[in-house]
Amino acid sequence: MWKSIGKYTAIAIVTTIPFVIISANFGFISGAPPNVVTIFNSSIFILSWILVSLIMGYIKGLHFLIFIALYWSVLLGISFVVINNPDAPLILLPLFFMISPFYGSEYFLNLSIELLLSLYASLFIIICFLGFCLKKVRYNRSKA
Repeated sequence: MWKSIGKYTAIAIVTTIPFVIISANFGFISGAPPNVVTIFNSSIFILSWILVSLIMGYIKGLHFLIFIALYWSVLLGISFVVINNPDAPLILLPLFFMISPFYGSEYFLNLSIELLLSLYASLFIIICFLGFCLKKVRYNRSKA
């Protein structure tokens, strides 16, 4: 199980870091309004996580489902602390950047980042669960 957590964390980081770099260079740090690049970045980031959630939910099942629920819960908690507490510990800031790819969609959907992150985290967890269920249905059909 612990080996799996390391692999899942690596998958999450590899899926997220390129989008963090793009969003950091196109307005997240400077506070500039999102542009076409940040909207495209957010869209591809969300689609990437949907695919990762579905595929890993199908392949790895319950272990990845638990991981993804914990991963997004931790990021959600950290974002709440950092956004609502200007004196938040600096150690939380690198993890806070993991939500920066949502910057483009936050601006145009006119939702708070907390609400938006909660909705997306729920979406990724539900899609992972669907992948898990698809595998169960396929397995049960092949047994019959």
